[in-house]
Amino acid sequence: MTLVWPRKLLPPQMPRPHYLSHMNISGPVSQTGVSDVISGDAGFWRATYGSVIVTTRDRVITWRAIAAKLQGRLNPILVPYCSSYQPIVQGLSIEPVPHDDGSFFDDGTGYIGSKTQVLLTADLSFRAVFCTVDVVVADTIQPGQVFSLGERLYQVTDVIDLGGTIKQISFMPPAREAVAADSELEFTNPVCRMRLATDDAMAIDLDLNKRGLPSVDFIEDLAP
Repeated sequence: MTLVWPRKLLPPQMPRPHYLSHMNISGPVSQTGVSDVISGDAGFWRATYGSVIVTTRDRVITWRAIAAKLQGRLNPILVPYCSSYQPIVQGLSIEPVPHDDGSFFDDGTGYIGSKTQVLLTADLSFRAVFCTVDVVVADTIQPGQVFSLGERLYQVTDVIDLGGTIKQISFMPPAREAVAADSELEFTNPVCRMRLATDDAMAIDLDLNKRGLPSVDFIEDLAP
């Protein structure tokens, strides 16, 4: 199972939300100042967790443990999206869900139940750029919102109402992998499989060797 960044224990104060780093190519500029721009591909996700609160013993140890497990850029990690402005159903509460034995994770958190339920109505093919979904539970889905399918993150670019709860959602980047029908689009707690942007991205300076506010950069893991 891919390691997940513990946002409750190591929260970023100044996150730079996931954004697509586009792969556009431009030709020479003509005498009239015009330059053709083409896209090599849809791009890949980047994110920054800025000023992460590393101010207690548990937080320092957790930071070091994550750095050790990632081994620089070698191993992937699931980086939660800073999920503001998502189609969350207001007034529908979710409580942390414990393990089968009633215990929670070491940081006191549990599994999170979803406030939305949006399901694929048909298989999604590799490199697809739209899908048909059944919006079972969710507020209005709008362009600019994001969702994850498994460990892959996508951004909504258009929504077409097909009647009732059925919608057609266009998204970017193209599907990183094929996905079976009835799979759920995760709008509540979307994540992206990423790697550290550099091998020393988790180097940390600690004030009095006890506390710090480091920033860490991530880049999407495009390995299949």
